[in-house]
Amino acid sequence: METEVIYPDGSMSSFRDDGGSFHDGAVAIHRLRLLAAINALEVNLAGKGWEVTRNGSKAAVVNVIEPLSGMDFHSPSGRLTAKGKRAALQVARDMLAAIEHHAVVVEVEDE
Repeated sequence: METEVIYPDGSMSSFRDDGGSFHDGAVAIHRLRLLAAINALEVNLAGKGWEVTRNGSKAAVVNVIEPLSGMDFHSPSGRLTAKGKRAALQVARDMLAAIEHHAVVVEVEDE
């Protein structure tokens, strides 16, 4: 069994029941990047300040969420604070929800 997800721009993600996935197209890749960014921020904001990679939460905001949203989450002094990271996390979750809301999911039987 395979699940295919088709996004409004024609992008597609395929997920196999036995593991593995395939992503093709702009929105499918944006969704994947948002998932990674959300994970990095959730790990960092969990209270212990951990990072999935060195400066992973900052990279998630600067390299993924800010360009996709067109927003700046830095404080007036130019620092990326926990407050800015929480705001970026909410925006990323909202963008991900919008992408998934407009997706069409199709179950495909293996031949």
